[in-house]
Amino acid sequence: MGVLFAIFYRAHHAAIDARRRSRAAAYLAWSLAASVSFAIAFAALVLTLAWLWAAGLAVIAAPLAALCAPPVVAPWLIRRVLVPRGLAKAAYFFGRVSGVAGTDPTGYALVVAAWAVAAARREVSPATVAWVQARRDARGVCGDAEVVATALLTARAQPEVTRELLRSTRELAELHPAVRELAGEWLAVDAVERGAWDELRVTDQWPASPLRFLLEGIAARPARGPSLRWDLELWTRWLLAPRRGQTFAIVRAAAAPRFAAGPTEDADADADPAAPPAENPLAAAVELHVALARRADLAATCVSRLAARWDAALSAPATAEWLTRRAAELGAPPHTAERALRETMESVAQQLCETIAQRALAVPPLSRSAFGQLLTSKLRHGRLDELELSFERWAERVSSGVKLRAVDEWREFLAVRAQYRALVASAGHEVRRLAFPRAFEATNRVAVVLWNERDECVVAHAILAWQLDEARAVGDSAAIEIAAKNASLRFSTRTGQVGM
Repeated sequence: MGVLFAIFYRAHHAAIDARRRSRAAAYLAWSLAASVSFAIAFAALVLTLAWLWAAGLAVIAAPLAALCAPPVVAPWLIRRVLVPRGLAKAAYFFGRVSGVAGTDPTGYALVVAAWAVAAARREVSPATVAWVQARRDARGVCGDAEVVATALLTARAQPEVTRELLRSTRELAELHPAVRELAGEWLAVDAVERGAWDELRVTDQWPASPLRFLLEGIAARPARGPSLRWDLELWTRWLLAPRRGQTFAIVRAAAAPRFAAGPTEDADADADPAAPPAENPLAAAVELHVALARRADLAATCVSRLAARWDAALSAPATAEWLTRRAAELGAPPHTAERALRETMESVAQQLCETIAQRALAVPPLSRSAFGQLLTSKLRHGRLDELELSFERWAERVSSGVKLRAVDEWREFLAVRAQYRALVASAGHEVRRLAFPRAFEATNRVAVVLWNERDECVVAHAILAWQLDEARAVGDSAAIEIAAKNASLRFSTRTGQVGM
């Protein structure tokens, strides 16, 4: 009986490993195989223990139960009992003995403990959070488990940081399958809560837990139209997923013909609100400028509309004619109107630059008019200088020996890279070519320190891989040669992969 238990227990894990690499029909088949093998293994264990007990061999049954039961019941116990109650220490223990923990059980245990902190029905004590952080720091070098644990610990206070950190784990060479599965599930649930169903239509980024697989099916269902086949598949996904009582209503809605995943957007949400009236474009621009200056929740689209309004006003013939007429009425020299227009453009452009910088907004699309080119130039040079300074400060701190935890070094890299990407997205490829050399030099200095002096090969390798991608994007042949050599360095991870 014990041999039968071992066989089906191994079959259960083989099925789980196989379904992580599959989608659709293959996923459903492997999930069914995993469920059946688990049921048989569990039944075999119960029958074995009952037989030993009935035979008066309790002295054998007790240690056998202590040895075999925890790996079997741990996944269910963690998800259904320990995590909802915020029992992080117990979750850590059962995570270590869980049958899905893989080759690095302490890494998985750390993540489920952080999961218990993040997903508890009530806020856990600071002492518990500190305990989980201590377990994370005691692990030493940083990999995907440490990044996911850190992300989950910030989930209540900083959900945006959590999303960014979880997404960044795809770049790390160290791979804990169970940890990546949990990270993908968290991102899927978060996307549903935000109504961001489009994020679930890309299905090749994360191994699908049963819950994520269900949510991906719900997101894809409207595009497939009325179909009994897809409805049956969706309900099958629902049967395999946890929390069936909570997801029943949304699955039923998804199977209905009129279901539309996610909220519909207002077609006029991004429309320019009333192009400036031709008879007085300057007054319209000033009016909008004053109105937006009073708003605390200014968005990038608002700045885009304001820039367009000023663009239209300052390039309108009516504005130049009005200034010329006013100069003549006041007896000013002929060039006064032109100078006033130029000074107004400078002043407005500077104010918009300061607003965008203070609110950390994306740069709006601008025209090629005189005002549009002036604002573009100011934004480019100001933000390029700020970006170079951010990279330099980061590299200088690391090179000087001021150490942060490796996961915090990774967070700082993500922050400066986000700043880099925002500038590139708004200012174009030419600015990307200008920004890359300083970014390359700074990230190279940091990666060398992390790799050579601190043995943080996983984080350093991810930084070097980004360098190589950027060098290829800008066509810097010298940087490509250096980055390709660095990114090809080999190293071992705690889960057995060899990075390269």
